[in-house]
Amino acid sequence: MLRPNNSSYMKLKNRAEILRLIRADGMSRAELSRQTGLSRAAVTIIVDQLLSEGIIKEGEAVKSESGRYPTALHLDSAARYAAGIDISREGCRVGVADFGGRLLEQRFIAVAESPQKTVELAAGELKELLAAKENVLGVGICVPGPVDVFKGSVLRPPGLDLWHSFDIVDAFEQQLQLPVLLEKDTNALALAEKNMARVGENFIFLLADHGLGCGLIQNGKLFKGFGGFGCELGHISVDRNGPLCRCGNRGCAELYASIPAAEKVAKKSWNEFKKDEQLLLNLAEMLALACINAVNLLEPEEIVLGGKLADAPPLLAERLERALAQRCMTRLYHKVKVRRSVLPENARTVAAAGLVLENFFNWMEVKK
Repeated sequence: MLRPNNSSYMKLKNRAEILRLIRADGMSRAELSRQTGLSRAAVTIIVDQLLSEGIIKEGEAVKSESGRYPTALHLDSAARYAAGIDISREGCRVGVADFGGRLLEQRFIAVAESPQKTVELAAGELKELLAAKENVLGVGICVPGPVDVFKGSVLRPPGLDLWHSFDIVDAFEQQLQLPVLLEKDTNALALAEKNMARVGENFIFLLADHGLGCGLIQNGKLFKGFGGFGCELGHISVDRNGPLCRCGNRGCAELYASIPAAEKVAKKSWNEFKKDEQLLLNLAEMLALACINAVNLLEPEEIVLGGKLADAPPLLAERLERALAQRCMTRLYHKVKVRRSVLPENARTVAAAGLVLENFFNWMEVKK
């Protein structure tokens, strides 16, 4: 094992940091030296290695403050590939993303009679997509939580009874012979938001499509908690005398602030619901009960509305932001922004593949 104080570890750390900076924004050698604090010579050695491995490429010269025209360095989008598998209540989507995280192609597979059969069908489709690709880093899986990311198992997410207690990582690794990483969907989407939006290093990504879940990015990193079960925002109790939740607690936020809960009370579908101003204001208030607690505990810069919440009229984000500004403990010192996600329609498959890319950019290999 590499230790933080040995030279091999430091070389890998410096290499990974340079690659992350290039990934975030095309950058010259001189700028890399300024950003990392490494000498020009040390940066040149690392950059030359990355160029020789085909991981990065040189772009056009860019004008600098000194008047010189240094060459910008960029990722080579065809250098590596990552596969993504999105397990949802609707079925299973598989896709392939390039090194820059752009989804190249995806396919849909209906859920079969057993999880093992679904894995076999999905793996077959993925093998076809990967057949002409070299340097495939691995496979990322995103699935509604809870999941055990360390054992690679789906636990008991609501609406996914077929997958309960299934060792999904082992099943796909046996089929594909590639490293496989598992994460709950809200965490995967939060990472994807970080890399696509490129604004803010501390935010909560909020998803209310089925339950009420979130992913937390702190200082640019995904927060998981001790056992990988951190940030279950939907299971903050907002009414101790409320109904019993599936988690064992009473009055959990997702019983009031998820879209299914809101549809049930209003007796309207989401498409009808989001056209009604009063209903949106009511939903914003329910979301605020959970979000205020989260902001007081975690102090993020932003709340990002994902999934169906991102499709709601601006009124929802505006009213939620106003509630935070009026009732959070930090309201006198700084404002917590609420904005809609920038993720595309195919976000879940992109986010799944992004798990592999994120892992690689942190470790220069895919590590479980």
